[in-house]
Amino acid sequence: MDVLSRMKKVQESLEKSKLPFEQYIKNKEIPLDERWEIFILAPSEMKTHENYLTSFDSLPNDFVMYDGPIHADRGNTIETKDMIENIQESLDEISSGDFYRDDYYKNKFLEVDMNAIKEEILSKNMGSFDYDW
Repeated sequence: MDVLSRMKKVQESLEKSKLPFEQYIKNKEIPLDERWEIFILAPSEMKTHENYLTSFDSLPNDFVMYDGPIHADRGNTIETKDMIENIQESLDEISSGDFYRDDYYKNKFLEVDMNAIKEEILSKNMGSFDYDW
């Protein structure tokens, strides 16, 4: 089997797997940690990419922006798994007393409900988005 044929088979497999994947990650009867782990492991082809700045109901206003808690320059692509990791690291730094940013950022991070933002990302199957307006 040549490389092109193999790539076509991989693509077909991804297409066939997308619906069951989405059903799994959106199924709230399955523990959030399990669904999040599957989401992290899935290839980007299984996830949605938004070509514009998306809003998250579960994040404070102006959370993702140039001078926001999650910094982004115009045109940047933000991977949602990296955003969650960044938020968790900041919350861990706050808990340990190692957070170096001012109280404005500290308070914004403390407003984040990690379960709610993960559920929102899973409900949208959003792997990434572009910071653009």
